[in-house]
Amino acid sequence: MNHASAILSCAARGSSTSYHSIARHVKPGSPARPGAVIIYRVLTEPRPEAPDRARKVLRYMPIAIVIAMAYAGIVLFSRWSQTRDIEAKEKAKAAEERKTEEQRALDVVGGTEFNILVFYATPGLVHRGDPVELCYGVANAQTVKIEPDTGREVWPSVNRCIDLKPKKTTTYTLTAQDAHGNTKTAALTLEVH
Repeated sequence: MNHASAILSCAARGSSTSYHSIARHVKPGSPARPGAVIIYRVLTEPRPEAPDRARKVLRYMPIAIVIAMAYAGIVLFSRWSQTRDIEAKEKAKAAEERKTEEQRALDVVGGTEFNILVFYATPGLVHRGDPVELCYGVANAQTVKIEPDTGREVWPSVNRCIDLKPKKTTTYTLTAQDAHGNTKTAALTLEVH
């Protein structure tokens, strides 16, 4: 076996023999084939450092991944936190607006105060047997009654009308009572011609 084939066979087997020890067997100018000189040059060049660099890079790769994940987590948390704060402010604003609107509606219908809001008839002037609407509205009342008796059921309401057909001029009295026993009255005279 010549020197060149010995070098090739060692390289092919993956021998642990270093390049330099194999290259010692082939010297320039020895009676070997021309390819052996090329193999000698390749074998005597220093080993590339790529595997060591790759190991160094791989050694720091988990740290880089952890840092990237931590950064992504911080960004996502801050955005979630901002969104949550904005939603909480919007809910509080909507609740305040709803409360204000409810207070306005309550004020329109009498607020928290016990009161007779309206008591009227339409039309105000009627002929005998013509239909008339007698309307009333109370705020914070527990019971209401209209005298003389109209034959229609009445109950506390912000705005309710009952149909009547009066035969003569009549004065109607609306009496409302709250939960504490306080009463208020209103009178209405309906002229019949």
